[in-house]
Amino acid sequence: MDINMPGMSGYEAAQVIRQMKGNDYRHIIAMTSEVNTPSLDGVYAQVIDDCILKPFQESQLVCMVEMWAGRLTVIHE
Repeated sequence: MDINMPGMSGYEAAQVIRQMKGNDYRHIIAMTSEVNTPSLDGVYAQVIDDCILKPFQESQLVCMVEMWAGRLTVIHE
């Protein structure tokens, strides 16, 4: 989920997704190029599971997706 999208922010879109029935086990990973992204410790943690800064390497994204899919137990930096 990109944080900065036209018409609706990624946070707003994530809130809509969270409110949909049957989405109890879906994880949302935010992507942003903004260094000053709001902390995931507060309000945003209720709708966004994790965040990755752009530009990122494909291996970083794959690692994060695997972690949230439960296929990876250790994150390699």
